[in-house]
Amino acid sequence: EEEDPKEEGAHFVSQRECVANYRRNLLEFLKNKGSIESINALEYIKKEIPEQKDILNFYLISARKNLRDKSWSPLSPNDFLILTKKSLSRIILNENHLIDALIESLIRLNKKLQGETPNVIFLWNSLLKSKKFRPKNENDFSDFIKTHLVEDLQENKIICLREVQIRRKQGEGGKRGENIDIDVKGFIPSTNKNINVIIEVKGCWHNEVNKAMETQLLNRYLNESGCNHGIYLVGWYCCNQWDGKDSKKNKIKDRTIEEARSFFDEQAKKLSSGNKTIKAFVLDCALR
Repeated sequence: EEEDPKEEGAHFVSQRECVANYRRNLLEFLKNKGSIESINALEYIKKEIPEQKDILNFYLISARKNLRDKSWSPLSPNDFLILTKKSLSRIILNENHLIDALIESLIRLNKKLQGETPNVIFLWNSLLKSKKFRPKNENDFSDFIKTHLVEDLQENKIICLREVQIRRKQGEGGKRGENIDIDVKGFIPSTNKNINVIIEVKGCWHNEVNKAMETQLLNRYLNESGCNHGIYLVGWYCCNQWDGKDSKKNKIKDRTIEEARSFFDEQAKKLSSGNKTIKAFVLDCALR
């Protein structure tokens, strides 16, 4: 920039001066654009030219403000009244709101499972003779989750679909089909926009539980469906009441539920980049 031509008055604009003008106008363009992509571009420029961080910080702050201004949508009077009248109501205007509402709902489910009258027993099969238990399969677990979400978030008018096919099997010996465990959908009348969040459900005994957040939820389901928001939900069944003869129990790594939550939360943060957002939730399914 120090080498830019300093011309004054009427003059012929050289190619070198055009380059300087383009560079200055580019920053102004990215600032005014106020989009996720323009903010990412400004952050990249700031990283590549650290000596210009002060001026680039100005453009970044302005671009973020423009993004907020452009994406903000006021509540309708009806939505506002619903929000004030019902304590569990949550206004959902975009995918980030929806994913937060789903996490809050799963927190309520966790309390219901382990509460004064624990519902967790419905996630187990009882072996009467041995007084031991075995977890129900992942399909039953997913059905249980879907039923809870529909009942818990009915005021938010969301739709939960099970085993949604995003890709058919491609003939004999071809790629296998892909089915989403739970596909949560909503419609925003104020913006005439459909939103959705994909939930991938895994039992803690699953062979790929530690890597399926990336290989399955991110690389296949989110990328192939066009959805940008996902929840990786793990049912944590580890407890003494689990039948020791169950082959699934032998697949569990020796770690606590707190360690599992920390592991999956950190993994979700690392995999969330660009326009993809992933949240992890470990549901306490243990018998007490």
